[in-house]
Amino acid sequence: MNRAVKISETPKRVLMPSAAFRPEAKKWCVSKCDVEKFHFEWNIQQFLLVAAEDQRYQRSSIEFQEEPSSFKWNLAINNRQKEFGFVVTHGYDSKNRCYRIKLAILNKKREKLWPQEFDNFQNNVTSNYFVDKKSISNDVLLTDGSLTICCEIEYAGDKREKVTDKEIIYPQPINCINQMATQQERLFEDMQFSDVTLNVHGRQFEAHKCILASSSNVFKAMFQHHTKEKITNQVVIEDIQPEVFHQLLRFIYTGRLTSTTLETMATRLFAAADKYLLDQLKSECESHLRLRMSADNCLELLLLNDQIHPADNLKQSAVDFFRRYPSEVMATDGWKKAKQEHPNHSFWILFVEIMENVHRC
Repeated sequence: MNRAVKISETPKRVLMPSAAFRPEAKKWCVSKCDVEKFHFEWNIQQFLLVAAEDQRYQRSSIEFQEEPSSFKWNLAINNRQKEFGFVVTHGYDSKNRCYRIKLAILNKKREKLWPQEFDNFQNNVTSNYFVDKKSISNDVLLTDGSLTICCEIEYAGDKREKVTDKEIIYPQPINCINQMATQQERLFEDMQFSDVTLNVHGRQFEAHKCILASSSNVFKAMFQHHTKEKITNQVVIEDIQPEVFHQLLRFIYTGRLTSTTLETMATRLFAAADKYLLDQLKSECESHLRLRMSADNCLELLLLNDQIHPADNLKQSAVDFFRRYPSEVMATDGWKKAKQEHPNHSFWILFVEIMENVHRC
């Protein structure tokens, strides 16, 4: 006979249906599936010349697919009198899946312009993404006059996992985790009972040695041994900007990063995380930078190469971006500043090699 679990008892099995589903029935079931995604970009060289062609003539991308065994997709230009249409189609899918298609144009900074979504995209159906011709300006086209279309495709995966039980137990640890996160956030804000001061370019940050040491082996060694920092309870930091260190300290206390932080200082935060051996923070920054590579952060990453520990995939992403878009990187505000402040950096050797290859081509 089923009975409610008292607070004082420890349940043998802890089950949570989902974040939103809270069944009232004694018996229940949850069918789970993952959302599969894949991504394709089509760069059309000399776009304005291509767009001026006869409207009856369509250019198309190569066929692309998620894996060799899956069906093939295709993008094509549909040239109308006042607008450009980009048509996405696919062949027959025996599993009769529904898809969500996301289309957008990528500008010079790889920002998504005029994004549109198309749902319930089934067998042998085409979807048209239209852009006003007057909108296609030099700010949209890349420096070589080309246009890039970004296509993201989502669908429900095949994986199904069913969970069922006779009674529902909502465990207390979930609330405890939320409560702990709130307490850590509050501790970061008021720094009550702090026992160390960090001087970062003249700006004072209060902190707790135990929290710093538990997150970073660098701080652990600093406070564990007979060091000046341990004796004076003062740490001087000269190679990190105060606003960057503030976000690094926030992550140590709360484990959280805002999207604004990643957008504005991911490269500098990546270098700071590397210095203090904060692997989780370093991984978060690296993932963001690889997905949102731009001319600005590409240059920052290339200038960091001599300072950070191995991050081969990220370094290679920056090098590949520079090889593809050297003119855009050299047009950034930081380019001239980098030449003045880092005249002997090893990056300039790489720059000469890339430009020589460009001229050979």
